[in-house]
Amino acid sequence: PAAEEAKADLQFAWLSQVAYDHIPPPEGAPSSANGCPDPYSSLGAVGWSPWLDFPDDALQKKIAKSHLRVEVWMNPARREVAVALGGTVATSLKDWQANLRWFIPYHDDEYTKLVKEVGPQFVEEFLRRKQEPDGKWMDLAKIYSTGHSLGGGLAQEFAYSLRVDPGVPRVTKVFAFDPSPVTGYTSVDKTIRDTNRQDLFIDRIYERREILAILRSVTNFIDRPGVTAPVIRQLRYNLFPR
Repeated sequence: PAAEEAKADLQFAWLSQVAYDHIPPPEGAPSSANGCPDPYSSLGAVGWSPWLDFPDDALQKKIAKSHLRVEVWMNPARREVAVALGGTVATSLKDWQANLRWFIPYHDDEYTKLVKEVGPQFVEEFLRRKQEPDGKWMDLAKIYSTGHSLGGGLAQEFAYSLRVDPGVPRVTKVFAFDPSPVTGYTSVDKTIRDTNRQDLFIDRIYERREILAILRSVTNFIDRPGVTAPVIRQLRYNLFPR
């Protein structure tokens, strides 16, 4: 019964997974883990390829200091571009600082770097690629953002905060897997976020009994998920019943 939704979510789950990993994977890396297909190869088989030069070296060094991991993938046949954000690594203090930003008065974390550093370079790179001979399809491209855990929170902030430019589409949909309840919404300039949240769809996707669901349930009572601008759905799978 979950197949229809899962088919739509699967490629973005792969994208969220590879955002944790080295791209391309090192030689000799296993082609699968725990019986699951290798996400990098699986994405290539259905037409996705990464922007290997994004972020550029200077930006990569800058965002690495906050442990922000971001990749951009494109699928010309589907006219789609996806921004994938890495999630929490349990041993990373920087990730926990980002997760706990509600309780930290001074913000200079992964959310901050995403808005101030990554977003502007993404816009510039999108416009540059669109001008290349094989980039004409990008005029009609849809942009998505995706991530798991902390990456799911960052993916939502990316959608809210992307610099408005007539040559770059707004984010159409966010696929946030087991997402953090922290989205950085209030730290985004109101004019920009009010523009970007129009016609935006956000799916918060999780497996039943996933631990962050408890936190999201509490915050949902305080700030109910939107039914318009953005449209927020919460999709609960029960793929591993017990």
